[in-house]
Amino acid sequence: MGGVGGVGGVGGVGGVGGTDGFRACAGERYPRMGNYSFDYGDAHFLCLDSNTYVDPTSPGWTEFITQDLAATDARWKIVVYHHPAFNVGRTHYREQHMRVLSPLFERMGVSLVLAGHEHVYQRTRPFTFAPAGPGAAAAVGSGHRLVPGTFTVDTSFDGETVTTPAGIIYVTTGAGGKELYDPGFTNAPEQWLHPEDGDVAYNARMFTDLHSFSVVEIDGPSLTLRQVDEQGREVDRFRITRGA
Repeated sequence: MGGVGGVGGVGGVGGVGGTDGFRACAGERYPRMGNYSFDYGDAHFLCLDSNTYVDPTSPGWTEFITQDLAATDARWKIVVYHHPAFNVGRTHYREQHMRVLSPLFERMGVSLVLAGHEHVYQRTRPFTFAPAGPGAAAAVGSGHRLVPGTFTVDTSFDGETVTTPAGIIYVTTGAGGKELYDPGFTNAPEQWLHPEDGDVAYNARMFTDLHSFSVVEIDGPSLTLRQVDEQGREVDRFRITRGA
């Protein structure tokens, strides 16, 4: 399996957010370890820096991602980054720059992408995504980085009886603390549509009423994610199965 790796210089941080002093102290350790991977059991986790100073179209970055995901023999490939690429909430909807990496993740066999940033829980249906070019993703440092494209949504997957998805499932699990966003969005799919996405119903679940956390369990060819709220109730569950 692949080990811990890193790549530096994928996006110039410059003086953004007062990082110059931090870089002076950290030296070569930053931002190199903003992108790394590790194995846990039969799962390979690739953690990526998704901050707005990142240019996701950087050839060096995509080469690092490709090499990392190709090097592991783990059954499960899970990508983790902070800014959700496919978020239907209002607060950070326009920070879509990580979408341009979706076709690469699809080619490399990624099953699940985990993100935060938006203070809610939401889970997409499985889908593939073809960006219509980089869009505004290359607008480094901007909070308005729309990436339009074409969705092919797997509507047959239910995570119970149909558990082999055609595409990647994207989970935003940002409801663990602080204030919650988008009150009234729970079980309200009419609120989850965006004209910029052609009103495609790619989101499957959203829970915004109480704080919650995610529990991921892997048992060989089966991966189960459960979302548990602050009162101990399970508010979502789905299972993915795949071969070796």
